[in-house]
Amino acid sequence: MGGTSLQRWRRDMLKNAMEAEGFDVYVNEWWHFDYGEWRQYPVMNVDFAEL
Repeated sequence: MGGTSLQRWRRDMLKNAMEAEGFDVYVNEWWHFDYGEWRQYPVMNVDFAEL
């Protein structure tokens, strides 16, 4: 994978942190993650201030 050694280290750190919380990485795009059980949650249209 491209980038400098620092960039690769940061990507690995992000990937490890996301996987530790139950997210799966999309193997063709390192910056895309899915939550393993995302189908259990409804799609909502809520303003951030309402949360």
